[in-house]
Amino acid sequence: MANSNPGIRSTGRCRYEESAARAPLPEFDSRTEPLAIPAIVLGVALVIAALASLDHLPRWAADYSAILVYCAFFLYMSLAGRLTWWGVDTVMARIRTTRRSRR
Repeated sequence: MANSNPGIRSTGRCRYEESAARAPLPEFDSRTEPLAIPAIVLGVALVIAALASLDHLPRWAADYSAILVYCAFFLYMSLAGRLTWWGVDTVMARIRTTRRSRR
């Protein structure tokens, strides 16, 4: 019997699941992998430090210009988040690579 739902193929998977199953995994770089855990720790510490200093932002904005302070804070949080994300992504790629090689 043919499937009446056009989003579901005969395999029982939707198009998104099939494309996700074929999507290449992020490359794992063994040279930078040892830096992943320190990157996660440092990134989380930077985010915590930024959250701890949130009450000082209005005073700094009044003293040094609001645009400068809030742009610097946005840049700081972006870099801290990206550092954390890179560390997590690298650790996850290592786990996937290890699991795939065991099969």
